[in-house]
Formats: sequence, C-alpha cells, structure tokens
Amino acid sequence: MLVFGGLDDLNVLRSDLWLLEIRGLNATWTSLDPSTIRPSPRASHSTVLYNSQIVVTGGQGNAGEGSDSVMFDSWVFDIALERWKRRQLRGSSVPRVAYHTQHYAKGPGLLFIVFGASNRETTTNTIYYASSDKMLWSKLQPAGVQPAQRSGHAAASWGGNMVMFGGSSPRTGVFGDTWWFQNKNTMWSQLVYSEAGGASPAPRAFHAYDTAGSYLLLHAGIASSGRVLSDMWSFHAGSKNWQFIEFPSSNAPEARDKHTMTVVNGNSENPFAVVFGGVANDGTVNEKMFGDTWIFSFNIRPTESGGALCRERLNGMGRFDGENDIVTVDGTKDALKAAASAFSEPLIGADVPTMTLEAWVLVTEFTSDWQSILSLGNSVTIQRFSDANYLSVDVCGLRMTGERRVYDATWHHVALVVGSGQMALYIDEEVDKTQNISADRMDLFDHSSQLRFGFGESVRPSFFYGLLDDVRLWSVMRTKNEIMDGMWLLTPSAPGLEGWWQFAKSNIDGSVKDVAPQQRHGNAFGVARLRRPAITASTVPCDRASFLSQKQLSRGTWTQAAAGGYGGAGHRRNTTVSSPLRRGGHPDAGPLARHSHVAIAVSSTRILIHGGVYHDVTHSVERVLSDLWMFDAGITIGNPWSQVDPVSTVSMYGVYGHHAVLWQKHSLIGFGTAQKNAQSDAVSMMTINANIGSKNMGMSFNARVPSLSYFSLVKREDDGLIIFGGDVRHHGGGMSNKRKYQ
Repeated sequence: MLVFGGLDDLNVLRSDLWLLEIRGLNATWTSLDPSTIRPSPRASHSTVLYNSQIVVTGGQGNAGEGSDSVMFDSWVFDIALERWKRRQLRGSSVPRVAYHTQHYAKGPGLLFIVFGASNRETTTNTIYYASSDKMLWSKLQPAGVQPAQRSGHAAASWGGNMVMFGGSSPRTGVFGDTWWFQNKNTMWSQLVYSEAGGASPAPRAFHAYDTAGSYLLLHAGIASSGRVLSDMWSFHAGSKNWQFIEFPSSNAPEARDKHTMTVVNGNSENPFAVVFGGVANDGTVNEKMFGDTWIFSFNIRPTESGGALCRERLNGMGRFDGENDIVTVDGTKDALKAAASAFSEPLIGADVPTMTLEAWVLVTEFTSDWQSILSLGNSVTIQRFSDANYLSVDVCGLRMTGERRVYDATWHHVALVVGSGQMALYIDEEVDKTQNISADRMDLFDHSSQLRFGFGESVRPSFFYGLLDDVRLWSVMRTKNEIMDGMWLLTPSAPGLEGWWQFAKSNIDGSVKDVAPQQRHGNAFGVARLRRPAITASTVPCDRASFLSQKQLSRGTWTQAAAGGYGGAGHRRNTTVSSPLRRGGHPDAGPLARHSHVAIAVSSTRILIHGGVYHDVTHSVERVLSDLWMFDAGITIGNPWSQVDPVSTVSMYGVYGHHAVLWQKHSLIGFGTAQKNAQSDAVSMMTINANIGSKNMGMSFNARVPSLSYFSLVKREDDGLIIFGGDVRHHGGGMSNKRKYQ
C-alpha cells in the first residue's frame, strides 16, 4: 500500500510518499523519495489507482485557494518508474471540491466521476467527471429532479445503476428517501413507496450498510427524533423493493449508529454479515461506545414444506457465476427430430419439432444485456431482453419479448412451448406472451443443436448469473394445466419427456444426471458436461403455498462473536481532538470501542477494520485512530481479532467517516479525510491502498477528491468507483461536543 501526504503528529502538512509491505501480521514501512518534483503538501485529497498509476487530485494545503485552502491540481505517480508527473486540468468546470465521492468507469478513455461538496458547502450532490487520457474535467448535469445534499447515507451499485438511501443535511434533517441513478443517461429518479405497494425503512442516517449480491443491506442508524435504531432491511436491485429482515430480538446487537456491517460470502449459499463498533447517544453528554462483534447468519432457504418426496426431487440446484459456467448436454442431438413424427402437426412435416423447454430460474443479477439462460444451439434461446428485467425468446431467428418481470429476488418457473404454428412463453402459472411462427421458419431448426444451461449465442454470446433447477426438455407441447401440475409433481415416465436434469448431487465427477428414461447424463465420455457451476442445496419452493410467499434474505439469527474491545463502552465525550494512537486496542481483547471506522471483507472468513473515533476517558480526549485490525470468523476458540502491526514505528494518519471497497478481487482501495494538526482546520483526502496478495499497503494524498467524511463509495461492475455526497464539517474543529444529525 502507498501513502502520500496528509498531516503528521505535529499537524504539519506532508508531501512524502511511503510504501507499507505487509507479510502476515507484520508490516514494514519504506520511504520513497523519487524526485524533487512532487505535489505540494496537502491533506483531504482523493486518490484513484489506475493501470499501475496513482492519480492524486485536489485536497487542502497552503497552496490552495479560498478560506479552506482548497487545491484543484492533479498529479500522477507511476509506480513502476517511481516518478511524479503533473497533469493539466482543463475544461469549463475544473472541480474545486472537498468531501466528495469519486469513481472511474472503464471505457474508451477512463471516466472519472466525482460527487461531493465544495469548500463553500457543508454537504453536496454535485457530480464531476473526467476522462483519464486528457483529464478534461466537466460538471455532470443529471437530468430531472436530483436528491438533496446529504451525508451519512447508504449507496450501492449494480452494473451502470446506483441506489442511494437516507442520510442527513443541516438544512433538511434526516432523509428516508430512496433514489435510483442511471449512469447510461445520467438521470436520477426517486423511488416512491406507498403503504399498499410495500414498506420502506424509516428515515435514518449513519446506518451501517453493505451489499450481498443484488441486495443492499441496512442495519440500525439514527432516526430523525435522535433515537438510535436496531432494525435491518434489504433492498433488491431488480424489484427495487425494500424488505424487512426478521430476527429474534432477544439475542441481537444493541441499537447504534456509525458502526460497520460487512457482508462476507455475499454471493454464496451461506452469506453472513459482521457488525462491529458504533455509538449510541443517551440524550446527555454521555455516549455509549461499542467494541462488540456480532455475526448475522442469513437464512435464504424457503420454509421447509411439501414433504419428503418434494425435497428429494429438489435436493440440489446449479449456481452459475455469469462468467464461464455452462452445462452442455450432447445427448439431446436429434432428440426432437426422432420424436417429431409422433408429436408434430401433420401439415408442418416430420422434421419440424414440437417441444417444451422449462426450468426453475432465479436471477442473481442481470450483469449484462441479453444474458442467456437456456439454449438449443442457435435455434432456441431463452434470455434477458436487452437491459430489461423480463425475458425474450429466440426461435429460429424469430424473437418474442415477454412482459413479466423475473429479476425480482424470487424463483420463477419458465417454460417455452413451440408447436402447431405458435410459440408461447409461460412465467409461473400464466402465459406471458404468445406469437405465431411459420412452418418455413421452423424448417430452419438445427436438430444437431446441443442443449446448454447457462449459456446462449443469440444476439451475442453470454452467460447466466443465477440459479437453475429442474431443467426439462419435452418433445410435446405441454398445456397450461400440465405445466402448472408439473411445477410441483412429475414422474420420469411422463410421455414425451426427453430429459430431466435435477442437479441432484455434488459436482464431484463434473456431470449432471438425467433422471428421465433416456439417461442423457454425464459419464466417462462427458455426455452432460458441467464446466464450473457449483451444485448446492436447492432453495426452490416446494409447493404452491411456499412459492406464493417467497422471501429471499428475509430472516436470520445473530451470534455474538466477541464481547468487546479494550476500552469498553460508556466513555464521556470530549471536544478535544488528539493525534492518532499508536495502538488501537489490546492484543488479548481486540480493538478499542469506536465508531465511524471502515470495514471490508477480504476473504471467505476475514474482514479488516481501520481507523475511527475512540473516546479516551483516561486523558479526557477524543482520538481519531489509525490502527488496522483483522477479524476471522473461522476462529471459534480464542480471540478472533488480531492487529496488523507495522514492524517499524511510522506515523499513520487517523481517519474516520471513510469508506473502502475490494478492488479487482485482490486489493483494497479506500478514501477518507485526515487531519494532522489539532490547532488547524487543514485536512486532506487520503487514498488507502492495500494489495492483499503482496501485502503492500499505504496511504497517499488524493487531490482529486475534496476532504469528505460520511460519504458513500460504491464500486461498479466495470471496477469504476462512485463517490456520492458527504460532509465537509467533520474536520479540524468540526468534531463538536454535540451530535449533529439534522
């Protein structure tokens, strides 16, 4: 990790560059002094890592302008050459900002987008962007109505879209609104929830949040009345609906805000969330600080119902990752041709197939346009329609577009029926769309086509990101009643059943068994090849009642993993801001109780936390921390916390109200504001970089992003980063002796 600039222990602005190398629980700092040409001393800047280069923008320093000394220059550090180079900022709207968020989006010329405050505002909703090749800054003007300026909100991104909820501003108070941002057309739209259409969370700010697949998860926060909350909610990107998450209240974390909730294994069958720290205001000068650690285990399996026979039929499902998971069934070649003379219409001809292709489908996420689910070569494809949340089918080049939404966090039974000059798409128990198809068109059907799960080539080659179960191929036209009855009960000897794949066992031999009489399943020669999708316990509803009451990620249980860190809770708040502590806890007890820290999952069991605010009751000061701790949920005996402690004594900047994301599966990148002088308001936005594989770690000035706290940072599917909102008041003397949530 590389660290640039910031404020040191004596509150002196720095322009030095440091490299932190981490090996296990040991770390070593090395000073890099590439040249005399470097950015001027600063803090509260922004940094982004791109193609082995660190881009530093803006910040606050002696060379800045205005009452807050805001800077608007940009520098690039080439890691390989160890050399700084200044980049010219041009355009009609060069950003002079602080306390903002920033992301970049891949494409022809990297796109940087900044959303945040300027030195003249306390909170913001401004967005700036620049291409990486020319660094030509412009102000983005979203179409339509825009959300109010705010900080302490939640945000998450899927594909080119982003959701934002809640937060607070000094003028308006605490928000309970939900907004959807489409990056493609740069448009905000507010999502409105009526009592009849579904509930949404109560207004709140400084809540903990993280994503699990297509869900944004919220926990606790502080309400408009000043009351701290303890509830939990989920928002689904496809349905755009909120859902209350149930859990036994007898064993759950106390109400709090400014804590972290980190989702681990969010796309697996066993996701869990780790909650740490936070603060609660009792309405007096006292604030209760938390150092406890809790694990929330999600129950994503529907209510057990339907009896043993049904559970045996649906004992497994295929989990497809949307990247290269595919099941290819070679044994279906000529299957429909062989049956055509018996089941086709006489006027159409013996080689024209009559067929039904059906499966249980749950879309984890529509990550790309025209995402394919099932296909028979190039003759038949069931896929997403363009970028919509519903399906389309392509039969011999004739496309039919459905209308029923399927990307909505629930299982759907999908069936395509072709024959008698017509094709029909069934979603669940109803016909979604029908369309006529001519005999000439059906003559184009390729009987050598392979049946493929999770892949198709109509429009363009694409893979499915989601769950599949109970895939069936028929050489007959199934009626509506037959489809409805077959959703819950079916025998392998049913007339016209050419194949039935249940994902009934673990992927040990790389095969998917066919339970139909034709036995088109995998063997040593690979008739049905399972390239990569995991086979896990099925969550398909087992009867109609459980189907109609489906709720994904709607309940779970809490387990306390650690009682509390060294320092405990209930410390009295003080107005003095002190320099960071060298150590932020005790090795035998874990981290200090704190709030406004950052946390991120780095493996299937581990999370890292950094920084935050601690009330040092011994010295009657409030301290901003700079320590780094690791929590391992896999450790069930002994202390699951361990501190990542540098070998040499090197000052690390204390940061709070910051955010970080996992970067390209092996690195961490974060942004936050650091203050180095208690007698000065001078702060700088810092970039936190950590390569988990090489264990290199550090902090650096980020001049592109203004000095913000309590902003949101989200990572898009293309690895672009988006920073939205934030507060410029929480720096220097801005840490008041009163909690301000209005």
